Amino acid sequence: MRSKILNLLLVFSLPQSAVAALITYRDDKGTTHVVQSIDEIPEQYRNRTKKISGSKKEFDLGHASITKVGENYFVEADFGEAGMRRMQIDLKVSFTTISPEIAQALKLPKVDRATIETTSGNTGHFPMVIVPKIVLAGYPVQSLKVVSAPGDGKEGSAGRLGQSFFNAFTVKIDEGNSEIFLIPKKKK
Repeated sequence: MRSKILNLLLVFSLPQSAVAALITYRDDKGTTHVVQSIDEIPEQYRNRTKKISGSKKEFDLGHASITKVGENYFVEADFGEAGMRRMQIDLKVSFTTISPEIAQALKLPKVDRATIETTSGNTGHFPMVIVPKIVLAGYPVQSLKVVSAPGDGKEGSAGRLGQSFFNAFTVKIDEGNSEIFLIPKKKK
């Protein structure tokens, strides 16, 4: 689990202006990584590199502002009719969670149940719903099955964006510029 999280989340600093001379490589699991220097690539993958350059748009990179509170990151995500909502970024959890208020605002019927541990450390059984679309950094994730759990967000957030949301992306956090970058993974 830890290695999966590390594959999804690589913390480094991207310049705020156009990105130049980034390098991609694919590991043995098929995950594509984007780095700034050949020194960041493990020796066994250095023959699998590809240089990319140009602006963020040219290589399909989305970004959004984040806020860090303690060890937690927060971002504004668009829930369509339910509006923009502050969400905690939490790659340690499998499921994305939303507040019951969002589920009610979108009139989402319960489709299943899940047992999860909330951010307060309590384990409980909560309804699952399908959110039609959540947009972050310009990228929509559609028909996402999420858990509707009361009080599962921290610092006034409306929930947590977990691996179920981020599994379609390589995720980069740029603390220096307070941004999250999403690079869509190629579909096989």
